[in-house]
Amino acid sequence: MLINKYKFFFFCLSFISLSFSANATLINGDFSNGVNGWTISNFGGGDPANFYSIEDNGSDPYLQISSGLFTDGLLALTFSQDVFISSANALFSADIKVFTPVADVTGAGTSPFLGDAVLFTAESIGFGQLPLGSINEVNRFFDNTVSGSLNLGLISPLSGFFDLNLQADLSAFIGETTTISFSLLADDDFRNSSYGIDNIQLSAIPVSVNSIPIPSTILLFVIGLIILQNQDKHFSILNSQLT
Repeated sequence: MLINKYKFFFFCLSFISLSFSANATLINGDFSNGVNGWTISNFGGGDPANFYSIEDNGSDPYLQISSGLFTDGLLALTFSQDVFISSANALFSADIKVFTPVADVTGAGTSPFLGDAVLFTAESIGFGQLPLGSINEVNRFFDNTVSGSLNLGLISPLSGFFDLNLQADLSAFIGETTTISFSLLADDDFRNSSYGIDNIQLSAIPVSVNSIPIPSTILLFVIGLIILQNQDKHFSILNSQLT
């Protein structure tokens, strides 16, 4: 029993230290400082720097990621960072540009999936993993494709340079250190795909008027007015009957 208590204590201590080690805000989501603040990993393909670059949309820098040729060997390229989620930063948002893919004949084209995809996810120890949305150059975008009650993000068209905006509710992660990530998943599909990512941010979820609780003092005041109004009607009817 004592050993279990110590295990529980050290678990709590490690969880607290993990929470404090995470950022309270997402760093460099507009990529104005290159890729600083982001952890970059890849599966296959050698140096991950071969598959991303910081490009310029006028005076606005953004991250461009590319699957490269099939012979380059990239299978997955991931950007991530840990953030402590609270009610002040539980709304995820990102802008995405879908570039026209370039033909790639270096592979066999054996993949059953048409189009390399970018997948956005959030993950924590307590909640697990939540896919926020996925985009590819063939179907343009698809969301709400996972069965069950998962609350996936909403992908909306944009005008201007960026094509799509992804928004997702991260309320399920409040109070937890959460890994926010997006991954380019490359297929053997005769396509070299490229995407622009920018304006990744976490903000407070807007509170609708209907969700604002009515203070008890105001509620009592309204009830009192209704009672007085009904009493006035009662007395006016009684006076008319007496006269």
